[in-house]
Amino acid sequence: MQGSAPARRLEAELSVLASTRERDARKRHDPAAAFRSRVLLAQLARYRGAAPGPLGPPGVELEYEPREARLAAEVLAPGPARARAALYALRDPADPRGTARRELALAVAREEFQARRLEGANALAFAMAGDPADVEAALLWLRCESLAGRAGEAERQASERGSRAAPGAAIEFALLECELALAREAPGAARRALGRALALGSNRAMLALAWREYEEAQRARAAVLLAQCLQGSPALAPGERARAWTCFALAQLPSYKADSLHDSPRPIGPAGSETHP
Repeated sequence: MQGSAPARRLEAELSVLASTRERDARKRHDPAAAFRSRVLLAQLARYRGAAPGPLGPPGVELEYEPREARLAAEVLAPGPARARAALYALRDPADPRGTARRELALAVAREEFQARRLEGANALAFAMAGDPADVEAALLWLRCESLAGRAGEAERQASERGSRAAPGAAIEFALLECELALAREAPGAARRALGRALALGSNRAMLALAWREYEEAQRARAAVLLAQCLQGSPALAPGERARAWTCFALAQLPSYKADSLHDSPRPIGPAGSETHP
């Protein structure tokens, strides 16, 4: 039991063992053994409730032992070594399948995506996207594919997956399809994707369509859509609601005044997801 006398003795013994092994590994110039000792020390610190600093990469290509990769991924600094460890943990048959392993892998994939290290992000997201129920991973994978220069294929995959998905997930895929179509300057395809999301009751799609109507000088149509959007259910997330009010206010102004103002940002991608019963 954590905190008991036997547990404290075991922790102390393991700390001494890990420190000794790390020193010995350094003397032998064995970076793999030194790294494994540092992982053990970091995990022991976490066990005590401390927040150890992230570890640097091992310096060599490691073949992880069963259940070892997740322990390493939890304490490694962001970067390719952490992404590789998280991917190894996902594929480790000895590591129990469950939400903790998946949440770690998704967090690392997002980390890599935000840093535009697409190789690690893509590999992790693709590994998780094999589960049809994992919509978050699939959306992240398709964004990686698009940034890697495969936008057309990503758009096709979004459409295909959306056609087989439950309503809430189908909305997310349709909004992503719209985002990808706009990125390749295909407004017709973007509107068709928005239409599918609208048919499923998406307020976010209505907001995106309203912005497009406003930008195309169809202010009356934009105002009608925005009024429905602001009164609709499910409610918009706070940031989206603020953008909706901004667009609604701009749509009421005379053209010469509205055109003198800068448009507010209007992302339609990974904002707040919509859930449906």
